Amino acid sequence: MSFELISKVDKSTFSFTGSGWTFCLILSEQYGWECEGTTHPLVIDGWHGRYDSSEEQVVSQNDALNLGKAVECALTSDSLENNCRKVADFIDEEVKKALGEISDAARIKISINEEFLEYYKSFSEFCSKGEFSIT
Repeated sequence: MSFELISKVDKSTFSFTGSGWTFCLILSEQYGWECEGTTHPLVIDGWHGRYDSSEEQVVSQNDALNLGKAVECALTSDSLENNCRKVADFIDEEVKKALGEISDAARIKISINEEFLEYYKSFSEFCSKGEFSIT
């Protein structure tokens, strides 16, 4: 599963793999982001503000701005590499709980390099535009 985020401001997009989106959200929480929960454009009974599905739910302007600020904070942190490893290990453990043993090839690999930094910088800039939907 992948996630396409669409800006409500200018219709620009940003893409994540499923595990990449989960990684980003958890890492952002490590740097102070407190999710507000999403809203859904349709009235859906039992909607719980999820970020982990692609149902055109909407991330508010304030939530998007705070998410972007947390990513910015992560990128300038001395503990980025350590926190990335913790998040990757956490996700691997959750997958292991759900599916049983996982191979080394299936584990999340993190490399804090220029490409990683540019990708997350671009995501922070995307968030600075404000409200977006998750499709």
